[in-house]
Amino acid sequence: MPTKKAKKKNVTKKGYTAKVRNEAMHLIFEEKLTLKEVAAKSGCSVNTIQSWKKRHTPAEAEVPVPKKSTRRKASKPQPKKVAAKSQIAFDDFVRNYWNEGKKAVDVLLLPQEISQLVSQYVNEALRYAYDQLRK
Repeated sequence: MPTKKAKKKNVTKKGYTAKVRNEAMHLIFEEKLTLKEVAAKSGCSVNTIQSWKKRHTPAEAEVPVPKKSTRRKASKPQPKKVAAKSQIAFDDFVRNYWNEGKKAVDVLLLPQEISQLVSQYVNEALRYAYDQLRK
């Protein structure tokens, strides 16, 4: 008849009581001993003391501290790379600008003297941009 295998406990792993852990944290935080000294006094490894220290929160420090936001800041959009010389005529360049979105309609809805100035300034800026692209 097959016998059930008994679960083997990990022989190398020691179970420390809460009293030992609390005493170790007392030595670290209040007596200001090093991890190595505390490990020697407690009879456990430095790694064990480190893990206890990470999980330990002193009574005074139980007030939650707001974490810094982990969201990334939005980076500025990089300009698109353009071919060395523009293959488009200036008139088409301007027409493409005005055809995108509601820009032309918005300018037309302004009073006439303002819309003419806006159109003039935009066209001058487009001329400059077009000339820079052609260089």
